[in-house]
Amino acid sequence: MKTSTTIGILVAVGMVILALYPSTSMGYDCFTEKDQDKHTYKKIDCTKDPVSRDLYGCQDRCNMELKCKAIVWASSDWKHGKYCCFLKSKTGARKHQWNRVTCVRGPLH
Repeated sequence: MKTSTTIGILVAVGMVILALYPSTSMGYDCFTEKDQDKHTYKKIDCTKDPVSRDLYGCQDRCNMELKCKAIVWASSDWKHGKYCCFLKSKTGARKHQWNRVTCVRGPLH
């Protein structure tokens, strides 16, 4: 078999595998001191879910849900309430707010 034919077959098989089993590894573009009020579909109670108390835990919660397109994470003042991680169904306009990080989910790049 020619090398070019073998490479063509391997590329085709790779494309089929990617189509059937897309990567669940997602990256985030994050914006510090920014908040997004709209499109929250789930608030995570960090007194009951300690994993979501840090930024990466909040991102992990988003990764588990297809609906989740972005997060807002309250870095420190959530203790005055109970919610520290907000899952968003869409992205929207961001505004300045202390102790917030808005992260938009996207493919790893």
